[in-house]
Amino acid sequence: MYNIPGIYFLSGPTVVLAFTTTSAQSPVVSANAALLVATSGCYLAFGANPVASASGFYLPANFPLAISFDPTAKIAAMQQTAAGSLYITPIS
Repeated sequence: MYNIPGIYFLSGPTVVLAFTTTSAQSPVVSANAALLVATSGCYLAFGANPVASASGFYLPANFPLAISFDPTAKIAAMQQTAAGSLYITPIS
């Protein structure tokens, strides 16, 4: 476990999810919260079998977002205008 002073404890390895014009799905994150950072603006969805769409939650490029969710959930991502990668780091 690594400590980012005054902010969060990193509680697992970072998963890198490549996304394009079609929804891509992560494995189960197995954490109550995660730090999300995308290299390109993207739409997100969360759940047991999520599918990201243009009507979903939008995450701008290079905007770190700490979010809590069900530890059995997966995260899906889809590009807004350009393909990219979503970095998913479990935190506590």
